[in-house]
Parts: sequence; C-alpha cells; structure tokens
Amino acid sequence: MKPAHVNPAHASQQGNVLFLILIAVALFAALSYSATQSTRAGGTKSSQEDSQRVRGVEIIQYATFVAESIQRMTFRGVNNDTLCFDAPLWGHANYDHSGCGSETNKVFSPVPSAGNVVWLKVPDGANAGEPWYITGNTCVLSVGTLQNDDCNSDGNNANEDIVMFLPNITKPLCLEINEQLGISNPGGNPPKASGDLWSTGMPVFAGAYADGGRVDSGGSGDLNILRGQMFGCVEGGGTPPAGSFAYYHVLVRR
Repeated sequence: MKPAHVNPAHASQQGNVLFLILIAVALFAALSYSATQSTRAGGTKSSQEDSQRVRGVEIIQYATFVAESIQRMTFRGVNNDTLCFDAPLWGHANYDHSGCGSETNKVFSPVPSAGNVVWLKVPDGANAGEPWYITGNTCVLSVGTLQNDDCNSDGNNANEDIVMFLPNITKPLCLEINEQLGISNPGGNPPKASGDLWSTGMPVFAGAYADGGRVDSGGSGDLNILRGQMFGCVEGGGTPPAGSFAYYHVLVRR
C-alpha cells in the first residue's frame, strides 16, 4: 500500500488553523479568568471599570473572529493576497482591489463560502468613533517566519503582516486589554513603540504589502514585551504619536 500523500500547502494551512485554535482557547481562558476575578472582587470595581472590561472583551473577541474566519478562507484555498476587506459600511472603497471580484475572497460577506463576518462598529466609548483599520504595511516582531528586527525598513515586502488596528483607544481601555491578555504594562503604562505603527496616510490592505510600520515595545526599553505577541495594545511612538494608543491584532502572519 502506498503511503498517503500530504499536500504541503494543506499541511501548512492545517497548522495555521491549529495555531489559531490554540490561541482562541488560551484567549478564552484568559478572558474567563478576568471575568472570574472581577466577580470575586465583590463589587469593588466601579461600573466604569466594568464597562472597560466589557469593551476589551468585545474588541479582542471580534478581531479574533475575523482572524479565525480568514484562516477558514485560506484553508478553502483563498490566497492571502486576494483577501478582500471591502465593505459598504466603511464609507469608502479604499479596500477594493482585483481580489474583490470574487465573492469567496470577501471577508465581510454574509455568503457562507466567503468570510461570513459581519462588519461591526467599534464599541461605544472605546475611542472617538474611528473605525477599525487593516493594513499590509506593518510587521509585528517575531510573529512570522521571515521576520527580522528591521522588518519595517529592510526592503523585503514578504515579511509584512496583515494587521487589524483599532486606533486612538483610551489609555484605561488599553491597560485593561493588556491586563486581560497578560501583557506587561511597564510602570503602569502600555508598552510604547519605538517608531511608526503604520505608514503615514494609513494605507489600507488592497492586495499588496510594503515596508512602513512596526509593532514593538522598544519605546519602553524592552523589545521582548511585545515580541511574538499576536495581539495587544501599544502606545504610538511616531505615527500615531506618543500619548495615543492602539489595539492591534495580526490577521495573517507572514
């Protein structure tokens, strides 16, 4: 009997799906622990703190659902470069590109064979009303297979990730998110980037990648805080500027 042949592409996709499932399980455990701790506090937390906790859970869960949906799409054969984030509720067509010509490539499509993700507004009070932002011009240190510490400026477009940001969230919410995820907030502040998180002008993902931003914690003096961290909250260090905070979530690691 001949040994079963395993398609390397399918094996890689299965590995990515398993990786994401493990992340989801760990995230669920972390969020459940956070909720339990809040309940055990016996009402010592204010309603404002409870609201921050709920917002944090909603943000993390929604971005995780988007990432999981993309993994299912790629497992069905959708190429990362053809992923389409275009949707009417953005209010613009900047995400539109050639890949959007096929419904199965659309993340925000109700069609079961597509992403089947509902486009949602940001939770009230999370920021000043800015929408989610998805780019292919940012790398997150050590989450991909081809990355080096100068991944944002090395001229190699193969090591940028597809990253979903929620810009300009409040500092208390940023701190809360990191607490839920077990990420250190050094000195009571979110980790700070050493430079730009994304490129000037906020170019969106439209089927192409380019050098630009880097998610790191070098501005806090320790790159290892966010090294390899697929999602979390970070203070800007250029674009956006210091004093502003953004949640980031890697949708596709490269």
